[in-house]
Amino acid sequence: MRDMIIFSIQKNLYGLDLDLIQRIIPLPALTSLPDEHLYVDGMMSYEGKVLKVLSFRKMIGLPTYDDELRTLFTELEHDHKEWIDALATAVVEDKAFAKTTDPHSCRLGQWLDGFTSYDDEVMTILRRLNKHHMSLHHWADGVLSLRKESEERALTLLQTDIMKTYEMTMSNIGLFVDKFSMIADSLQKMLIYQDGSALFGIKVDDIDDIASVDETTIRPMDDIKMESEHMEIEGVVEIDGKLVNVIRSVRFPTSEVA
Repeated sequence: MRDMIIFSIQKNLYGLDLDLIQRIIPLPALTSLPDEHLYVDGMMSYEGKVLKVLSFRKMIGLPTYDDELRTLFTELEHDHKEWIDALATAVVEDKAFAKTTDPHSCRLGQWLDGFTSYDDEVMTILRRLNKHHMSLHHWADGVLSLRKESEERALTLLQTDIMKTYEMTMSNIGLFVDKFSMIADSLQKMLIYQDGSALFGIKVDDIDDIASVDETTIRPMDDIKMESEHMEIEGVVEIDGKLVNVIRSVRFPTSEVA
């Protein structure tokens, strides 16, 4: 049996031998190294040493966590612009409202429900955004019901309280956009990786589990080429119904590891 750290990148899972991981820590502030390899995100101080840090996302050709959040929230802003326009059409023209009034069913609500952070500033922004987003959807139920009784009162509610709540929601999404780097750092984790004399950090999205794996259940992936000069994939294994890519080793992309 082999004990493995299971970590996630987007919706994919990866496993590294626990023996290769010295520690798992929250992502610290990194000092940039502009002339370093593309995969190196910076350096950090660790137990009196200076360690360089690899981005696992960059190693497998994915956008950074910051860029992915930025794309997501651009789409969420657009989704809610369409949502408020559809609500206005439903109220003004007395048409059916086809979008959801459940704040937990839209993409922003689903993201907020799954969001966790230990950073106080991030959580303050989150609470404000969640409050206004919940109110926005609840107002929609109210104005659609009111429309059946009084078109004038429904229009007044739409143009005042609902639009104000919508603007507050968009403003708080804007605060998230302004704080993406801080938010991304508060969510990601750092693996302190040691293989022989090599010691460096690996930045990952999240830690999912520590699992014991029977080596005989690891299946080779002959049809999937994920190996590179910096990483060797041993195969894939199923853990609790999910496929995990098993990494045999990670190599720092320079001849010198500091």
